[in-house]
Amino acid sequence: MSIYNYEQACRVLGVEISASANEIKSAYRDLAKRLHPDNHPQQTERIREAYRLVVEAYEYTERHPEEKEAFLAAKKNQQNPGGGKILGATDGMRSPISQPIQSSGIRILGSPVGVRTGSVERAKERKQFDEKARMERDARREKMQEDLQERRAQLDQEKKEKAILNEIRAIRLASAIQAMLKEKGIE
Repeated sequence: MSIYNYEQACRVLGVEISASANEIKSAYRDLAKRLHPDNHPQQTERIREAYRLVVEAYEYTERHPEEKEAFLAAKKNQQNPGGGKILGATDGMRSPISQPIQSSGIRILGSPVGVRTGSVERAKERKQFDEKARMERDARREKMQEDLQERRAQLDQEKKEKAILNEIRAIRLASAIQAMLKEKGIE
């Protein structure tokens, strides 16, 4: 998922498009503290992705402050239909490379975050990668189970062999004692 316009960056940070640079920075710091990987030792993919998205959104607002004015002008033109051509509507907005926005399923501060259509292909690739990794983990786990069973069988066999050797030693000892007693005339 990538941030590709100022409106989306503001939505991710949970601020209005008209927010000042200080408000944006404050919202970024708050979210970054809450989502920072150090605060989540058992990180999930969603937490890492949300944190990365917050950082990317803040960096986008820093790099593209001119888009803020364009969005505000577009909003003003929407409210004033006789005011001329609309520069860019925020509903159904297309990215600079003309890919439609699709919902990613990730919500930050209750707002859904849109992604480019290309993300669907990346999501499919990621799913295939995850499936392949899961299959490899399962194969390794199965191999480890087989190795463990084989080792247990070896240990069982060693225990049986030791028991047999101890039994042989006991028989030899008993036989030696019996022979010694026979020599002494004790039966």
